[in-house]
Amino acid sequence: EQLCEDEKGHVATYRLLVNIYQDISDVRLDINDPAMARAALDKAEGVLVAGMAQYPDSVRLREDAGQLARRIGYSLREDAPQKPLEKQLESLAIFTELAQADQGNHEAQHNLGWGHYCVALSLADTDQVEMALDHLGQGWQIIVVQCSRNPNDARARNTVTLYLDELVLLHDHLQAVDQVPTRCREAVLVLQPVIETNPDNIAMEAILDRIRVVMRTSLASASKS
Repeated sequence: EQLCEDEKGHVATYRLLVNIYQDISDVRLDINDPAMARAALDKAEGVLVAGMAQYPDSVRLREDAGQLARRIGYSLREDAPQKPLEKQLESLAIFTELAQADQGNHEAQHNLGWGHYCVALSLADTDQVEMALDHLGQGWQIIVVQCSRNPNDARARNTVTLYLDELVLLHDHLQAVDQVPTRCREAVLVLQPVIETNPDNIAMEAILDRIRVVMRTSLASASKS
């Protein structure tokens, strides 16, 4: 803390202190002390602001700021719904900037995809259904495209499955299950050519099968409603 207060800390020092405060927040939550948990996150945010003032070009600190804003947004979901939405939009803005600055950076695209999901979740909490579905779809497209560009990356493949599960749940919550088949078709159109050029990629084939199952299930569910 003293190094950061004296503006003598390196980027790694600021990042370490931010992580320490986040760990403290976790401990406070474990002992059912949400007020102090939030206070620890506020301190982490203050450290990041100071760090970015000293190192304005640090991508790592910007990434940390995006992740922390997302986490604070989640912590505020029990408060007025507009507050978490503001933090999620702040997080999305950071990840959008980072992804545009380095479009070949898979991590930046990964964060951007989930950033859209988090905004969609907050919009759903405020009953802004159409905007929530729009952001949910944008995130899905980013995640699927990243998988198509990195078919041998286990994380990219697993993220498609994780996002698909969340996509279905949120569409169900928003009473928009009828839109899930369209999202699935979009993904199939992107991933099918990848599998055709990589026929030995069994993991990718499994993901495509999973998407088709979800598409059929959603079609059946929509037809009954």
